[in-house]
Amino acid sequence: GCEMMGSAPHFRGWDTEQRAMVAGAEARLREYRRMLPGGDLATSLDGRFWDAVVVTAANEGQAGVYRAQLDQLHSRGQLPGERTRYLVVPDPPGPRVGSGGATLHVMLRLQADVGPCWRRSRILLLHAGGYSERSPAHGTLGKAFAQLPMDAANMGAPATMLEAQLVYLQELPASLPPGVFISAADVVLQMPALAPLDETTAERASHGILALGHASTVATGRSHGVFVCDRHELVELIRRSADDESRDKENAEPIDKNQTAARYAGVIECVRCLQKPSDAEMRAANAVLPTPAGMGLPGGGGGEWVLTDSAYHLGWRMCDALVKLAASHPEALGGVEICAYGDFMQPMGRDPDPSAAYMKRVDHVASVTSVTNVTASGSGSRSMDSSTLKGDRLRRARELVAACVAGKPLLIRPMLPSRFVHVGTMPELLEHTAVDSNVLAAYPAAHAGTHLGTWDSGMMDAAGFGASRKSIGADGVWGSGRSSGPGACMLASHVAMGARVGAGSLVAHCDVGALATVGSGCLLHDVDLPAGVVVPAGVFMHCVPLNEAAAAGAGVAGGAAH
Repeated sequence: GCEMMGSAPHFRGWDTEQRAMVAGAEARLREYRRMLPGGDLATSLDGRFWDAVVVTAANEGQAGVYRAQLDQLHSRGQLPGERTRYLVVPDPPGPRVGSGGATLHVMLRLQADVGPCWRRSRILLLHAGGYSERSPAHGTLGKAFAQLPMDAANMGAPATMLEAQLVYLQELPASLPPGVFISAADVVLQMPALAPLDETTAERASHGILALGHASTVATGRSHGVFVCDRHELVELIRRSADDESRDKENAEPIDKNQTAARYAGVIECVRCLQKPSDAEMRAANAVLPTPAGMGLPGGGGGEWVLTDSAYHLGWRMCDALVKLAASHPEALGGVEICAYGDFMQPMGRDPDPSAAYMKRVDHVASVTSVTNVTASGSGSRSMDSSTLKGDRLRRARELVAACVAGKPLLIRPMLPSRFVHVGTMPELLEHTAVDSNVLAAYPAAHAGTHLGTWDSGMMDAAGFGASRKSIGADGVWGSGRSSGPGACMLASHVAMGARVGAGSLVAHCDVGALATVGSGCLLHDVDLPAGVVVPAGVFMHCVPLNEAAAAGAGVAGGAAH
């Protein structure tokens, strides 16, 4: 999630960084909208937009739901390019394969269908193959299609996470070498405008991984991948970018075009990657960096910090190597929960951990730890705990991956400032849709935050507003000024006369009856509230519509099912 600003480091004045993130988001959105159907770039996407966008699903059933939603978004003109650019690839049947296994599976599928397209194309891969156990409101439609209070397509409809990612990552296809860019589906990255890569860096990136790095508190590092970089190089890079900024401010006269064109992204080599490390491990590896004030940055603030992971790019040559590996060891890699972060990156870097201690670590791998007391006959008559067996298979798979990627470049692009906005849990979802005003302000085309939204939907329909805007409250409240302060967030909902929604609540796809009251800090998803009903504070409500067969199975009268 997003730490409170008090502790997260900032390298320039806090408001300067926030303004840079807001400006970056707005510039991206303008460019993105030009690529949507009807925009002036809609027919010239080559080199500007992803050649393919792949969303993974847990199984064929979930894949069907995802495809239906892509069909819908595309038919409404909410996605750039033709429908065939957007693919859904379910994980292979059987045990969980983790993000790493899913990545290899996608590349094998692409290879089988269209050949090694990553050699010439830029592919966005979003991992969405989960059941959203920690955010049940997204369990039905999937986190990739959860909605945020921003209007990406300029239609008055809230953007899905998928669209938000397309907006926030808008500059990347043009500046990356061919390959596969990998991100989780439940994250958006708020950051300033991005400079392109220079040719040498792009060439190096084609051989390995180019990862985005974020400045986080040491506490955040415990639950993420942490990059150890040469401290001197990193501090120099940060100082240089802070200097560039202040120089730009002083030079009021336009800067020579060639000079700005030559300013490329700061990228540094990673020495070692740690995965969910303890504080002691971070300190021992030299991952903990001095406070921005201690680095001598005027305007900097916050405590010690570490560089954490988020999304990353697999260069096309590394894609080739991984596909070759997966194709030649199907039995060793099949059905093993490999992590696309830890298991790909920990063997890489200039000086990876010589003991490769992570090989034996399974405490964060669900498919291994959740297996208990199941015995499988081992060698001879000795019965062997199945989790040990799984652990051995996992270690073997990790060794194969490590041998394949060792020595390849692991490059880090520190995104300073940036915000890693995660909506994978219910508290984070509320925080990032209705509470954290800094995050809300950096959503481009943010909706209006309201403490007590009172809308007369009948009057709005009569005014022709309802017909043109299917979603009320996605981009403004009838009769009120725009603001992006924290309040209640209402997405694609119908709110009747006199209804009141408390601060910090998220109401999505709901019909709120006249004079109904929703307390503060509620998360209501797909619920119809009758007139006058009172929902106390802090309530989660989610309705899953059943079809006839499911309703009968659940013992609900057929007529009652929607």
